[in-house]
Amino acid sequence: MNKWLTGIAEARDPQMREALDSRLHKQQELFAAASTKRDSTIGNKLLVRGSLEYSNICANSCSFCGMTVRNRELNRYTVSESDARKAISLMARMGIKQLHIVSGEDRSQPIRPVVEMIQYAGELGIHTTVVLGERLEREYRELYDAGASRYILKIETSNPEVYYRSKGRKSLKDRIDHLMRLRDIGFKIGTGVIVGLPGTTLEDVVNDIKLIREIDPDMASVSVFSPNKQSDYRDYPPGDVDIALNLIALLRLVLRDDVLIPIGTSFAQRQAEGLLAGANVVSHHSTPEQHIDDFSAYRASSRLKTGYDRIVSLADSANMAVSEYI
Repeated sequence: MNKWLTGIAEARDPQMREALDSRLHKQQELFAAASTKRDSTIGNKLLVRGSLEYSNICANSCSFCGMTVRNRELNRYTVSESDARKAISLMARMGIKQLHIVSGEDRSQPIRPVVEMIQYAGELGIHTTVVLGERLEREYRELYDAGASRYILKIETSNPEVYYRSKGRKSLKDRIDHLMRLRDIGFKIGTGVIVGLPGTTLEDVVNDIKLIREIDPDMASVSVFSPNKQSDYRDYPPGDVDIALNLIALLRLVLRDDVLIPIGTSFAQRQAEGLLAGANVVSHHSTPEQHIDDFSAYRASSRLKTGYDRIVSLADSANMAVSEYI
């Protein structure tokens, strides 16, 4: 490994800043190092999860998100029990072994329907990842006892002031405390950041790497900021996709070997490059068709919906094998 990549592996700031800004042959060198580490440790397997966007009801007022409670234009929904069961049954028939239940953050929404989805998925041999935001500890335990094994809470940014402004006057420390509580309960935990979130700098992205490394998650994700026309940040420029791709590669290099790194739809037509940069998880969009356009945290239009044919194409483009979730 050359000195530049050695500096990255040891989390040295100058090398990480250089890597985040890399393009052309330097970027390809970075991607090659990241994908080589992935392939040699956990294999060149593209893991598929079925993403069920259960509800877009949210009590938060995040400035970057179209689901903010202040958005009066959004058609709010909650997937019915029968539609949820149909979606989960379809996952089982497709051989998808990981259910990814996502919703807006609203503690007033009952947890019982989610518990029942987890239990139904378990009956079909499907494990569950939960993304419901911050809940009460007893609710976390109820979800865990029902069979959920993973919980994701994104930190969005390591910059506490930007977090406070962007997340509707909420505390980054509280977010991290919830993550640690989830780990104590027994969950595998996941977190992630948004590249290009208004107010952040390249130095903040370096600090993102450091904070995620300190949290030591089982799953780590990167999204690209995309201005949602129904959010407060509608007029800000989009995030830099190259920096986001480079961040994926850096996370693969500095985090432990078995970390799962998804490549999401915020990368649009550059999703395949995320796999070349070391990502190894992709979501099959399993939300019922009548609701799929109403769940949009980052973009209100031109949103990719990932079907199985596209997943196979992504895997082929990165010389990866579509595999069951681990």
